[in-house]
Amino acid sequence: MPSTRIVRWLSVIGLLVGLSWASLAFAQSPAPSITSVDPDSGLNTAATNIIIRGSGFFGTPTVALGTNVLADVSLLDSTQILAVVPPGLSPQVYDLFVTNPDSQVAILPAGFAVRTPTPQVLSLRPDRGRSDIPNDINLYGFNFATGVSIRLADSPNPIVTDLTTTRINATQLRAVIPAGLTPGVYDVTVRNIDDSSHTLPDAYTVFEVTNDDLYGYGYELWTDPTTVRQGDTARVALTVHRQGGKQVLQNVKVRFSVGEAWPNGTELGDGTILLLSPRSSDNTSTVDWAPTAPGSYILYGVIDPDNEITEALETNNVVSRTVTVLGPAADAIAPHVDEFNFGGSENTTEPLIRLSTAASDPAPGTGVASLLFQEYEYSQGAGQWVPAQNSGWLAYEANRTNYPWTLLPSAGVKYLQAWASDGEGNVSILPFKGFVSYIPPSDSVGADQGRVYRFSVQAGQQISAQVTPISGDPDLYVWPPDADTRPPKVSNLSGNAVESVVWEAPVSGVYQVEVYGYSAAQYQLAVEVTAANRRSLGAGDGWTAGMDETKPERNTPVLAVNSIPGAQLALPTAPLNPSTPTELTEKLYLPMTVR
Repeated sequence: MPSTRIVRWLSVIGLLVGLSWASLAFAQSPAPSITSVDPDSGLNTAATNIIIRGSGFFGTPTVALGTNVLADVSLLDSTQILAVVPPGLSPQVYDLFVTNPDSQVAILPAGFAVRTPTPQVLSLRPDRGRSDIPNDINLYGFNFATGVSIRLADSPNPIVTDLTTTRINATQLRAVIPAGLTPGVYDVTVRNIDDSSHTLPDAYTVFEVTNDDLYGYGYELWTDPTTVRQGDTARVALTVHRQGGKQVLQNVKVRFSVGEAWPNGTELGDGTILLLSPRSSDNTSTVDWAPTAPGSYILYGVIDPDNEITEALETNNVVSRTVTVLGPAADAIAPHVDEFNFGGSENTTEPLIRLSTAASDPAPGTGVASLLFQEYEYSQGAGQWVPAQNSGWLAYEANRTNYPWTLLPSAGVKYLQAWASDGEGNVSILPFKGFVSYIPPSDSVGADQGRVYRFSVQAGQQISAQVTPISGDPDLYVWPPDADTRPPKVSNLSGNAVESVVWEAPVSGVYQVEVYGYSAAQYQLAVEVTAANRRSLGAGDGWTAGMDETKPERNTPVLAVNSIPGAQLALPTAPLNPSTPTELTEKLYLPMTVR
């Protein structure tokens, strides 16, 4: 047969020119794809046998969870692989990789979750806060049961603090770090009611507000584009935070590397922030990264690598995150989000809101496949916006209209972002974002702590705000969009007097309502935006209900009125639509040529 003669001639030619039999076979092999893993999770206390299903598998594939290569792998056929997940892996959700002997890679994002049978704390956001005011924090991990409790312990000293705890679900908790703790680094222990527990050492830092320190987070070690591909050049940068200081710092460096932190990893270069003011944050300049193969990589950024800056804490300057590099794709154009709304209102008295989104994928794109929603809240204790909860990737068509979203229980303004991806894993360059102010029936505020709410107001409209104390002494501030040049309207009566501000907006923009704790207080807030002279709120006439001249008046807001979360965020790998491989009618498995 002609096909047989062709194979024989190829064999002879391969031997004559020194080519490997394997390379001839690999050139005709289809790219593999993964459709499912069974089971898709397992405990790290014992080995878990898994079956990987897909297509295009051959030879002895390499299977990895993130950067962890699995040792026990067997090929059943071109559609099934048997593998064993060993005990002892770090609990988290891993991307799954299958690499054929020809180096073609299939990726299943978030393919397998390694869990623990007892509670496990993986991370905190924020993981630091000032010593002089309370701080709301989020804890993330596994197996948080109803009745769970959180304890803060200072390792060198027998100081233990039980925290007020709210369970969001089995993987997220909320807690309040009280004011007045001794500055230092604390362990965090989570305990279920069955007495099973887990301690994350050195998990939370309490600092003096005057201390100068530089730090960063793995979720702000970002790449541009978000989706990194083999053979392309991505830009890498880090958002660096500065918690204190008195003078502007010049030429703040971050040294980037892959595999390990500098100086042991493969160095990519230095990113620089030319000027970094006290109590601020900024992005470094970018460095280039051109990975040569798909797979899982660990990126590192070392802040101030040459120790040129004196800091109160030098142990938090190494930042890392895992990045999944995808293979080349025919469609490299990212989709974008065109519309994003929360049911037509910028404020709500109920935590459940509905999200509606419209996204598009320019030709010759493969179409929008997935959405991801991210909720940010502002932490006064940490002095930064915190990405506190996200949805993970959701199927676009099933979730783009009236998606139910439950806001985190803390009162105040929340910023939400919507990201889109296509079937090739391309993620929108920027999110579509908006804000909503959550006003529960009542809330509390600590001494010298503020709750921030925002409202869009047109010039000539009237914004009316009223604070009714339940206990303590809360004050009311309303800051205009041009707060740099225009003072706020204030009601700061003493004791349990009702505070109110009624203001005909002089300019259009976002007005910031702040409830400030002159003392620790519990309160009720009501806000209206109406046509001029239409208020139904307010206990007094004119601009304010009253002023207590004996109280010091604040001249800066809790949060700068133009401050919003950044758009640079490390996102999980977007789902991939498995390509349909072209099965060959005849495959060549040829021996290696040895010279």
